Amino acid sequence: MQNLEPAFILHRYPYQDHSVLLKIFTPHSGFLTAIAKGAKQPKSQWFGMLQPFSPLLIKCRGRGEVLSLSQAEPAGKPYVFEQANLLSAFYLNELLMTFLHPHQEYPNLFSIYHGTLKKLAERLFEGDLRDFELNLLQELGLAPELGVDADYQALQNDAYYAFAPGSQLEKVGPHYQGMALSGEQLLAINKRQWQNAEHLKAAKLLLRHWIQYYAKGKVFKSRELFQNQA
Repeated sequence: MQNLEPAFILHRYPYQDHSVLLKIFTPHSGFLTAIAKGAKQPKSQWFGMLQPFSPLLIKCRGRGEVLSLSQAEPAGKPYVFEQANLLSAFYLNELLMTFLHPHQEYPNLFSIYHGTLKKLAERLFEGDLRDFELNLLQELGLAPELGVDADYQALQNDAYYAFAPGSQLEKVGPHYQGMALSGEQLLAINKRQWQNAEHLKAAKLLLRHWIQYYAKGKVFKSRELFQNQA
């Protein structure tokens, strides 16, 4: 990394006595792990700065899997969330740490993430989370095909389609006992039409199964905390 680059801290861990280990998301250098030496000391120039949801400009050095933070400065005011919004923001970070590959460019996804943080700082709207989940899967090439079924036929509003993560939609009868959604619901998800509460509920069901499949059953702590407080 030769120049300062926009960044967000996704997570931080204590490292030795006075340092922190950072999981960092940048648009061009991608997902990084870096040590900020001495950052826990009050005299450090980075003391209190290297926190999640704070827009930063950073520069790292090194060539291995773990880099060394060499520069960091604020690039805007930290985003502040109410409790439910805070858990949602941490959920975004968990998704990114689960799915991003080290040192791969994600300029569009970085912009989407930043924009979603702005929205969550202003309100809590479930559609913003569904948008982010769908955007993440699309950016990674893992999103479900929601325009046609397995026979490449256009979805019908009044038909039902079974979905299995990683597979195409299969048209089924109305009495099918497995996981299925209506063509109307699937087309609404595809168009991100979140005005209808049932469409949002359907999107949550579909995307949760899709994410868990590709996350190999990972338990998302922020999701568990949210459920415990519900």
